[in-house]
Amino acid sequence: AQLDLDAEHRRDSSAAAALIRAGIAARTGARAQAIAHLDVAIAGFEAAQMVVYAACARRRKGECIGGLAGAAMIAEADRTMVDHAIVRPRQWTAIYAPGFG
Repeated sequence: AQLDLDAEHRRDSSAAAALIRAGIAARTGARAQAIAHLDVAIAGFEAAQMVVYAACARRRKGECIGGLAGAAMIAEADRTMVDHAIVRPRQWTAIYAPGFG
């Protein structure tokens, strides 16, 4: 199905579309493509000042990258979410950035 979120007139719509595309790519094993979409999502959410959504996308990117660099990215994202009163960052991310399981 074609994602028409890019055509929406909201400042976060392209970022949301990129996050959905990243989840689809991750589910199909296209890790590099998922990371590229996550980069677009992170930049878009940051530009829209949607810090928590950007942190969810950053956490997913850390999961995709793996290793020490990925763990550091996850820790940074979790700190951001905790700083914004989110008690369970992993569960929050599962809700707002699905498709990576």
